[in-house]
Amino acid sequence: MDVAVRANRVGTERDVRRMVIVAVLMTLTLAVTGVARAQTPATRTFDIPAQPLATALTTFGQQSGLQVSAPAELLQGRTSTAVKGDLTPTQAVSQLLAGTGLTFRLSGTTVTLEPAPQTPGGAIQLGAVRVAGEGDESGRGDSTATLQADGTTTQGYRSTAVSPVGPWEGRTLLDTPYSVTVIPRDLIENLQATTPDQIYRVTPTVQFTRQQYALDQPQVNLRGFAQVSGAGAYRDGLQTDAVGHAETTEDVERVEVLTGLSGFLYGPANVGGLINYVSKRPTATRMNRLTVGNGGGNNWYAQGDFGGPIDSAGRVGYRVNAVYQDGGTSIDDMAVKKRFISGAFDWHATDRLLWQFDSSYRDYEVTGTQAVWSIGGSRPSADQIDTSVSWGQPWTDASFKTQRYATRLRWDANDAVTLRGGWQFTATPGSAYQVALNIVQPDGTYTQRISDVYAPGDNRTNKDLYRHGGQVYADVRFQTGAVVHKLTAGAQYWDAWPTAYVNQAPRIFYNDLTLDHPTYFDKPVVEPVDRGERFRAGENIDTTVLVGDDITFDEHWSLLAGIAASRIDIRPTPVYDDPGYEKSAATPNLSLIFKPVKAVATYVNYIEALEPGGIAGTDFNGVPVVNAGEVFQPLVSRQVEAGSKVTVGGVLLTAALFQIDKALQYYDTSNIDAVRFVQDGLQVNRGLELTAFGKLTRDLTLTGGLTLLDPRIRKQQEDPTLEGKRPIDVTDAFAKVRVEYRPSFLPRLSVSGGFIYTGDQYGDALNTDRMPAYTLLDIGARYEATIGHQSVTFRLDVDNLTDEHYWSRSDTLGDPRTVLFSMSTSF
Repeated sequence: MDVAVRANRVGTERDVRRMVIVAVLMTLTLAVTGVARAQTPATRTFDIPAQPLATALTTFGQQSGLQVSAPAELLQGRTSTAVKGDLTPTQAVSQLLAGTGLTFRLSGTTVTLEPAPQTPGGAIQLGAVRVAGEGDESGRGDSTATLQADGTTTQGYRSTAVSPVGPWEGRTLLDTPYSVTVIPRDLIENLQATTPDQIYRVTPTVQFTRQQYALDQPQVNLRGFAQVSGAGAYRDGLQTDAVGHAETTEDVERVEVLTGLSGFLYGPANVGGLINYVSKRPTATRMNRLTVGNGGGNNWYAQGDFGGPIDSAGRVGYRVNAVYQDGGTSIDDMAVKKRFISGAFDWHATDRLLWQFDSSYRDYEVTGTQAVWSIGGSRPSADQIDTSVSWGQPWTDASFKTQRYATRLRWDANDAVTLRGGWQFTATPGSAYQVALNIVQPDGTYTQRISDVYAPGDNRTNKDLYRHGGQVYADVRFQTGAVVHKLTAGAQYWDAWPTAYVNQAPRIFYNDLTLDHPTYFDKPVVEPVDRGERFRAGENIDTTVLVGDDITFDEHWSLLAGIAASRIDIRPTPVYDDPGYEKSAATPNLSLIFKPVKAVATYVNYIEALEPGGIAGTDFNGVPVVNAGEVFQPLVSRQVEAGSKVTVGGVLLTAALFQIDKALQYYDTSNIDAVRFVQDGLQVNRGLELTAFGKLTRDLTLTGGLTLLDPRIRKQQEDPTLEGKRPIDVTDAFAKVRVEYRPSFLPRLSVSGGFIYTGDQYGDALNTDRMPAYTLLDIGARYEATIGHQSVTFRLDVDNLTDEHYWSRSDTLGDPRTVLFSMSTSF
């Protein structure tokens, strides 16, 4: 290509990127100025830990100055949610009652509790509240305010609650000194998120890089670091499957994305952050919800969500979710089949003792698996490749059967001491998969390699995958003069191991294929393979002991201080001639929070993380690795972050400025005939995250944000030419905005639209293989109808409206235009 033409194209793309960034910043500015006139009711400082509801309401009355009226039998067996921060009394009691199945009415200085009605979606939430003299969240001065469960559509998906972040429990999202983005249940449902893909697409702090149907392992970048091998996926604060299988959305109440280091919080973990899936819990009254929908193409599904109390006293409750999905997807010659069921049970053994148990089974299968790409010559333009068809083989498949069991126990021994802990086990026995690797040659053709082609009747198992572990904490509350402490001590333990056969099935090669269209072949007949013995293919044990103090000095200043002693134990693997290792490190966390006014929280924090060393794979982009199986020592990364969170009217705005220093490990391809996995150099990622969630007006909702990154290789002894280069598959800017509008003249209808902008990326370490920036447009509509006496919600969404062709990362093509629709009802 002519140099001038190339320069002009690059300049044009930069102009487009700048225009997008300016548009996002203008949108965020409007979010502030558009709601700044909203009336903010008087707030008070609340600090009420999760505990038996009767005790919590007594504390609420003392801190709010209000009288609480409720029959004793209404409170029996119920536990409150923690409330902490500067809130209006109505906001505080709404938070306190979340998930209890109760609502309230405020008349003068008296709060009266009563059973809550069910929502059209079937879940329990707070109903209408009569508030004398207080306007609603829109600031229009209405005498009736509708306060609902956290993060609802009515609240513009703005969440004030967050699960315990590692050992820290009891803080609101505003007062949590980390960058956490919450995607609540209502938004998950309105996105028709049958996989995490739809959630990752719109989460403003996530660079979404690979879809779930690629080996059932969706992948993202957080702060410029890839979430490798599922280590960044958690369920209710506990690590899930060892390689990220079975991340479900049907049984999820909300998804919490923590960006940044988490060493003190969760032990040895990924540097960029982690994603926590919070399970749906039993409801206080009976609920039944059915959804039938289409996830694109002919891929239909049906889902049931059922919950309620088991006994008359309401001490034991259940929640069951079940899904059946099958059919061809929006990608021709690729189909997805899923069967899933989960159960969650809560038992309030006493007013101070809560036991929870969860279990799930998931059977997930993809046929006509999409190909992975390796670029041996010049990268073809994504416009050159038809992304609406599978570039693998129709007879390839991948199947995963995952089981999960978890239990948690919480005992509030008294008002000062709480013991809490949990344990979880996940297993994916008999995972089987075939991968098509398309290697683009310098002459523009490609070679396709299919791994693991089995003879009829052969055992197709690739690996069995297992992980179990848990955590236990003790909280002690006390005061030293005017200073309030909550001291937490605890321990975490994780153990992950795969098992595999010594011998694998053969690979099949097809040569001299063209990019005009995919070429399909009949499934070859191969000889049976003696798989040999099954062996434990490595074991990773992480243990952490920690102590921390949540200190409140006054209404403006507080401090989180803690230190964790972590150890990584990689057990020897004789088959790979791997000796293993043990490595320990102390990782501190120090977070200072300052609230100049009640609706604003600012913070600075310093945190470190111990990260497992890499293991050299057998090949890289189809080229054998000369030190395959070599295990490298763990690394210690460091992060400094400054941030702020501001509630303006109905919108929560957040900003975080950070720097992460991380030692490097990568595949050295300077000698293409002797690719080697090495640990060398330093990567420094600096960046800024901006997010906005909430109501701009009564009828207009905004969710979105902007992430700017400066990710660079700063030190490199093995190959100094890499210094100053950007890491592979990492963009320097991405922005996501979704706007939802409900016309006042047609209140049952909501329409939505948005865009996803991702800047350019590089597919090689020297930054010569450039993948262009891309922008995706989405539209949608939702209509709430009444058919007979039944409320039915219809949803329609079109993702990638203009059918943009793009590389989502160096080895993966983006999804084509996809149409999703569904209908749901509750009874």
